[in-house]
Amino acid sequence: MTHIKIQRNLFFDFDDTKFKTVESLVLFINDFYGIDSIRADYANMNERIDEVIKRYDPSIPLTRSEIYAELNKNFHAELFHQDSIKPLPNMVEVMKQLAEKYNIYTVTARPDIGIKMVKHLLNKHIPGCITHIHNVHKSNGDGTYTKHHKVDFIKSIKGENVAFVDDSPDEIRLAKDHIDSFLFDPHDLHPHSKGITKRFHSWEEIGKKFL
Repeated sequence: MTHIKIQRNLFFDFDDTKFKTVESLVLFINDFYGIDSIRADYANMNERIDEVIKRYDPSIPLTRSEIYAELNKNFHAELFHQDSIKPLPNMVEVMKQLAEKYNIYTVTARPDIGIKMVKHLLNKHIPGCITHIHNVHKSNGDGTYTKHHKVDFIKSIKGENVAFVDDSPDEIRLAKDHIDSFLFDPHDLHPHSKGITKRFHSWEEIGKKFL
């Protein structure tokens, strides 16, 4: 991670904003639970993955917390399942240019148990570009997590907080009154999301806006 050199800040989500990660999650879940879920099942999932799994197989006897514990242990914390993840088109080129003008923060709902994997992919594809990584879910060491929302983290950062980009409409609605917020929606999955007026469909658009 780089040292802070300037006071203009940009905040970007990780999954399906910087990297194509849902496909990897779908492959893992289908293999691990023996179901046939598809990519579209996980659009704007936030914390509803358990509902998808149980819709395909209601006999799975696990609670929501147990399913997330399994995902944290066997997916988020395992580089084995995710090392083939690729960046979104033109993310690398644009991000390297943005890092010359701004402090770049990665804000992710992934639990901190998976921080090594997040760092690995960032260092592999955009080394030296990220100022800091914020994981929303912080482990308490007993299988439970404390949640520190993205918007609360953003509000805590000093300097000029220029913009926040995320593929989740829920995250954008939470943040838009506190920072200029843009929905990243390259596949038009959320064309009519209530209360959202600003969006990007590509990293080329992000570059044109901030470079």
